[in-house]
Amino acid sequence: MATSKEKIDAIFDLRAAAEKKALAEKALVEDPKAEKRDQLLDAQLALEEKTMIAIDVCHECGHQHASGAAHA
Repeated sequence: MATSKEKIDAIFDLRAAAEKKALAEKALVEDPKAEKRDQLLDAQLALEEKTMIAIDVCHECGHQHASGAAHA
């Protein structure tokens, strides 16, 4: 079962990956070169990986999700 620390770490890792992807998107708009596209692709893949990890950690917590109810 996932611990609260594991869940928090997964969420912060996901947030960091999303921020990195957003910065890569901005960089590509400002400088549309192949290198920037590659960086965006790498960031997108990292974001997808972190998303899968966060989902797995959430599923491991074992708590039922209820509308309006938080759990740790």
